[in-house]
Amino acid sequence: MVFLGHAVIVYPINLENVAWCRGLVAFISTVHMPLFFVVAGFCFHQKNTYGDMVQKKIQRLLIPYTAFNLMDMCCRLAFSKLVNRPCGIRESLIKIVLHGGEYWFLYVLFLMCILWGLFQGWVRKRIWLQVIVGIGAIALNMLPVSSDIFKVDSLCKYFIFFYAGFLIQIYFEIFPEWKKILDNTGVLIIGCLALGMVFVAWYICKVTFIPQLCVSVIGIFVCVVFAIKICNIRPGLVLADIGKYSLQLYLLDGYFLGVSRTVLVQVLACTNPLVIVAGNTLFDLAGAFGTAKYVLMKAKVLRVLCGEK
Repeated sequence: MVFLGHAVIVYPINLENVAWCRGLVAFISTVHMPLFFVVAGFCFHQKNTYGDMVQKKIQRLLIPYTAFNLMDMCCRLAFSKLVNRPCGIRESLIKIVLHGGEYWFLYVLFLMCILWGLFQGWVRKRIWLQVIVGIGAIALNMLPVSSDIFKVDSLCKYFIFFYAGFLIQIYFEIFPEWKKILDNTGVLIIGCLALGMVFVAWYICKVTFIPQLCVSVIGIFVCVVFAIKICNIRPGLVLADIGKYSLQLYLLDGYFLGVSRTVLVQVLACTNPLVIVAGNTLFDLAGAFGTAKYVLMKAKVLRVLCGEK
């Protein structure tokens, strides 16, 4: 979803002026970041001390965040005429430290893990605290927070999804029969129909009483059911292999997108939205996956810089 969403470029040609491209971006942006934080919450574990957890998050999130933001800064300086948002050194450094840089999701996730690690032990063992935190998470999501310093707005918006993943982790282990219920074609079909109807009502018909949160939750549910359904067949195994490098794919996406959009739009003078979106998606995914698997994972220094041991 990330590659497909980014494939709808706004520079050097603005594909969001095309109705179906604009709808595609709206749909993906409503689902893919909430899903990212749900998965992060589901995978959050603090088996040892808080200090050990912080050290792991520095290695897994903060080092690649810093390394790739600095590389992005250099690219924007060196190739300012080819990028969408050229940026000076001072402006870039301020953005990296205070505003999440170009990889804001890693910045937000790092802060979220550091803060959540202080409380998760108590919340994990007490149902009444889980309820209180859940109510607080919903309230934070609904608050009209506009401050971008330390990405407070994104922390408030996405904590509810991180927390939902954390709760799923707890109760999925306690009630394993949920997997049997979700591994059902009928459930998947009903979920897809519900998602389609709610998205059309929210995005196209502008039904005001349907919040974006509702669309996100149904979209996440469909993605989870779909993943469970295909996990043991060949397409699922292929996606699982690609998913091993999910962080690296996130990190590399922008670089390959810069190449593909330059070739397609500026060199080949392509203006067909479908060709541009398909070309960007396929080239970026193949390039990022190949680079992650066959280049970054082969050298220790590169593995550390992209968040691996």
